[in-house]
Amino acid sequence: MIIIPNLKQRVFFLVFTVNIILYGLVYFYPFNENGEPYIPIYYKLLLDILFIVSFLLLGIKNKINHPQFYFLLFLLSAFFIGLFHIHHTSLENYLHYTIRNVIFYSFFFYINIFSKIDYKKFHLFHEKLFKIILFFGITLFILKVLHIPNPFGLKAWMWEKNRLISTFLNPNSLGFYMVFYLLYFFFKDKKITIYSIFIMATIFLSGSLTAIIGVVMFVLYVILYSLSKKKLNFKYIIVFLILFPFLINIAYQSGIFEYIWFKIDVLFIHKTKVHTSVSTRVQNLKDLYEYFSINNIPSILLGDFKTTEYRRLDSQYLNIFYNYGLIGFLLYIISQLSLFIYMLKGKTYYTKAFILFSIWLLVIAFNLTAYLYRTNVVVFYLIILRFIMHLENKVTDKRFLYVK
Repeated sequence: MIIIPNLKQRVFFLVFTVNIILYGLVYFYPFNENGEPYIPIYYKLLLDILFIVSFLLLGIKNKINHPQFYFLLFLLSAFFIGLFHIHHTSLENYLHYTIRNVIFYSFFFYINIFSKIDYKKFHLFHEKLFKIILFFGITLFILKVLHIPNPFGLKAWMWEKNRLISTFLNPNSLGFYMVFYLLYFFFKDKKITIYSIFIMATIFLSGSLTAIIGVVMFVLYVILYSLSKKKLNFKYIIVFLILFPFLINIAYQSGIFEYIWFKIDVLFIHKTKVHTSVSTRVQNLKDLYEYFSINNIPSILLGDFKTTEYRRLDSQYLNIFYNYGLIGFLLYIISQLSLFIYMLKGKTYYTKAFILFSIWLLVIAFNLTAYLYRTNVVVFYLIILRFIMHLENKVTDKRFLYVK
């Protein structure tokens, strides 16, 4: 049993938990007018108030490292550049997308968390919470397979043609969460475990193309690593080949192939206005090419001055470029590269997992989706990041060291 002895620790653990599980309330509410799952806005506002309480209790960190410094420069650029766009978008846009979504949630990167929180207890706590989320999602899948209806608002256990969301409002957010833990458990245990299998299954059930690419990258890494260490165990390959027909049958019965065909049809066959389709992404690149012109230099440097609202595309890089210009974009890239270089010096298995996770983020995920505007994902990411940085300062604790 995990004991939380003080008020600050109780509040912080509560914040971390509520941030992860809040969107699980989606199963009690019907779809909105757009056919998407949602929970009432006042729940999110209550969560924001809880965040503010935790900021006040824990306090802002005085001394910052290089990644935090460069990310602070990006936040300052977003703050001031965003002011230039209020007159042609709206104050509401600025307050919601820049102040709230980009700047406010980024405070977690700077609060003085683990000098006042028992980091060893947090290590146990976040693992335990993850397992609850993992098996909650698997339970939802079982309920769907057994055709047991949801008696509450959301009339299905999975969203949009059999996509698992667990306690996340978006299947891509669930995929983000699962990819981190897929890497984490591998570097911690130095082998494929039962959790690895469940995590990969959950990612495929989420239907997140970004996360599925992460699984492919992970499998390739494990194979190359095993070959380099001469540790490739063929019994796992034999077991997989034996189980493969059963797995295919389960996938077929659950409707996964139907969903895969649906995605192929949307992404590659029919030209569509869906923002995730290939045709739309290709058009985004054409628009970007046309955007670079000698007559558009102010927009190139400081963000799009011609739009009437905050630009939202399914790419973190394009979102930052169109809304904060080349200045904001370059500062963001510098902050991410600084963080990556910082992590390369790390000695814990958390850091090793985060390095591979960052490669997936920078090369794949940030090109294919916009995670920066998903509250629960951003807060989870920044808290784990602060935890890893704290561990690196406590690297003498041998339990967390990565041993090859």
